[in-house]
Amino acid sequence: MKQVPVSRSVSLFASQNDTESGFAPGQASEQLIKRILDPRDSFSSQIQDIAIEDWAEEDGEEKLYKILNSLEGLESFSWNSTAHIPKSVLDLFHTRFPNARVCVSNISRGREIEGPFDTSMDVELLASPQLYSLEYTILCQKLEEDLSEFSVLTQILLQSKNLRVLRLGCDFDSRLQIKDHQHLYARFGTDGTGPLNLCLKVGDKFPPLEELVLIPPMDKYSKQLYQLSRDHCVALRECMDWTKIRVLDLRRTSSHVFFAELAGHIPNVKSLSFTILNLNVSYQSPGYVQSATVEFLESLTDLEELHINNQSMQYFPKFWPIIQRHAATLQKLSMDVPEDQSGMATVEEPTRAVFRLPYVLSSLRRLSKLPMNAKADTQQSDQEVLYDHSIRLNISFFKMRAFPSLRTLHISLNIPTPSSFQLGLNANTIEKLVETIFCNFFQDNPDSKMEQLGFTVRRILPGSFGDAGLETVVVKVKRSSENVVLKLNEGGYESFAEKNVLSV
Repeated sequence: MKQVPVSRSVSLFASQNDTESGFAPGQASEQLIKRILDPRDSFSSQIQDIAIEDWAEEDGEEKLYKILNSLEGLESFSWNSTAHIPKSVLDLFHTRFPNARVCVSNISRGREIEGPFDTSMDVELLASPQLYSLEYTILCQKLEEDLSEFSVLTQILLQSKNLRVLRLGCDFDSRLQIKDHQHLYARFGTDGTGPLNLCLKVGDKFPPLEELVLIPPMDKYSKQLYQLSRDHCVALRECMDWTKIRVLDLRRTSSHVFFAELAGHIPNVKSLSFTILNLNVSYQSPGYVQSATVEFLESLTDLEELHINNQSMQYFPKFWPIIQRHAATLQKLSMDVPEDQSGMATVEEPTRAVFRLPYVLSSLRRLSKLPMNAKADTQQSDQEVLYDHSIRLNISFFKMRAFPSLRTLHISLNIPTPSSFQLGLNANTIEKLVETIFCNFFQDNPDSKMEQLGFTVRRILPGSFGDAGLETVVVKVKRSSENVVLKLNEGGYESFAEKNVLSV
């Protein structure tokens, strides 16, 4: 009989993971549960972290109760199920493991379930004094007046003294009726009315978070609902100790508003992710967005990861000198543009004044064919240029001696829609370009720590009858050996290229 590997961390009721690991749905979980409940097996005494993944009421409350009673040195208990945790099980956990951490993850909130569903919050679980990590989607009611669960969650989290990780999303659910759950929320003194954000006020003390992530909607083309207004950012600044933050991910929110109010207050962040909103979304002048973002980036001193999603395509030239200031400490860097190309600035023909992704992507040429050995324009002759039949990459940027700690780099770009018929993107050619770029890190700096380079190219192709397709090529190159210097003809790396064309 196939045995489940022993680990100090186990996941139970995870049917999807069972299938992926070669077990029939539920088989791995059942094996683990049998071993935990077997008094002759020492397995239960080794478990330090346990995660309940997809538990449902039909799985039985008694089984959970027995599992917790069989454990001894539990340090972390993760509830990752959509269903509410049985009160008796939660009480038992608090009694037997008063020092263990509670981690909750419920992104879906049952939105994938068709028909009636209990949309109420699991208040007892969220109010656990041992809550350490919360990954959660707040549901909103679609009415003229903002009605959501934010005010309830805010009151709960203000009492969560041990909370250190908060990953928070916000989405609409037509089934939600706040009034139906007032008997559960009455003690928090709110009817759900208020802005779509944490409802903080002067004098509140929010727990000192180490990680804050604002999760975008499940639909990647939907607007992020969490409202980063100026008043809210001021309240955030005054109500929390930001010196503890190590991970900050603002996703598709108005990051420039946050940066303007919090610059200088978050000195110890190690990982930063944010989006530069399209002008049609942010309604702010480019000068304001630029100055607020630059001032915030300048206030950081030991940044290790930086992820920028650029929806505007006009800020990278001015941001690049600030990014270079973090070259000594950066280990991961990604600069991406969105798949949705609507509303983006027009990409022009190359001149010295045109600046695309700080000399990373020199320009995008509308050419039907251009051989790999083609000569560069005279105005670009001082730079080394690689060609695809529709892409020209200026690779001098990739010889980044100033980035000694960089291990991962990811870049994406959108190619302008061709005005006339062109050949499709050539995945093999683009793969060779990226391999060359990867090896250049080591030719320029033999001590480079570069491990992985990711490159995504997208282009919308017009159809014959007005329809269109989104053409995407994804290339990943990964170091596979400890060679000091990697060369194209000597290997030491693995590459993967994939091309997809979708109707849009």
